Amino acid sequence: MKNPLWERVPTELRSRIDELIADGRKLLAIVAIRDTLGEPRPGIYECMDLLAERCAELDQPWFRPSPPLDLDVLTEQVAALPHPPEAGSFVDLISETVSGDSVPHGSPLGGVLWGSSSSE
Repeated sequence: MKNPLWERVPTELRSRIDELIADGRKLLAIVAIRDTLGEPRPGIYECMDLLAERCAELDQPWFRPSPPLDLDVLTEQVAALPHPPEAGSFVDLISETVSGDSVPHGSPLGGVLWGSSSSE
């Protein structure tokens, strides 16, 4: 790699960064870089650019999407909980969205006015 920041990273930290990338723990890699290197301390965006380049070099994806959600499986998981979930208006919003109905701005959803931070 030809990134100037990578040239400042000690060899032992390079191995650790590669391990963290492989584990999908990029935030910890950023912390390790910033905590290890002296002045001038690299910025977060500079570290992110370095990690993006390193991911490409290692043929690792920058973003790993979660598997698709299955509504039936999620429903079973919620039903198996030892207590009802305390999701409130979020559940209302999801149920409105899943049913295909649009939710106009300012509509009440479970006691919370959609589009505001105050309760009714």
